[in-house]
Amino acid sequence: MSEYEEQGNRAARAAAGMWEPSQKQAFDPRRKSPFLAAVLSIIPGIGQIYIGYYLRGFVTAGVFLLLVMTSAESHRELGPILALAAFFVWVFNLIDAGRMAALYNHAAAGSDRIEMPKDLKLPRLGGSIMGGIVLMLFGGIALSYTKFGYSLDWLGLWWPVFPLALGVYLLARGAMDAMAAHEKKATLEQGDDTPA
Repeated sequence: MSEYEEQGNRAARAAAGMWEPSQKQAFDPRRKSPFLAAVLSIIPGIGQIYIGYYLRGFVTAGVFLLLVMTSAESHRELGPILALAAFFVWVFNLIDAGRMAALYNHAAAGSDRIEMPKDLKLPRLGGSIMGGIVLMLFGGIALSYTKFGYSLDWLGLWWPVFPLALGVYLLARGAMDAMAAHEKKATLEQGDDTPA
């Protein structure tokens, strides 16, 4: 590539808003430290906010606080389970912040193989049968306790049914998706074998 073509490429990248480090500048100001992101994430969500993923950081912090507060106020049976879930979210938060910073750096450096990580997206309000069923179930249980005074002691015994049911649903959904992909591949292969 000639010197003029290289200058043209630099100008095109600059016009597109892409920052390109020069020989004189030793560091990229967009670079985020994965170590610092993980250290900041000792307080859940701060590492993600440092990288620039504000929604992800606030959601992580909110989920962690909700689990900690609920585990402190819950019945003896559910407290340890919720505390374990809070610990999981905290460890996930540390790993996620460091990983997101590393991916961000690779994408910002112009790696063709790595796409810039996306922030969380808010759920669509277009409708979800499974989501609607789960919310209605949760609302019904909460209403039965707050409005009608029904005991939630049974929840301590039956809570494993919920992740089990979700696992069965995800497994069935994955199997249906795999079968659909296999059928699509077979259909495409049949289309290639037919003479023109």
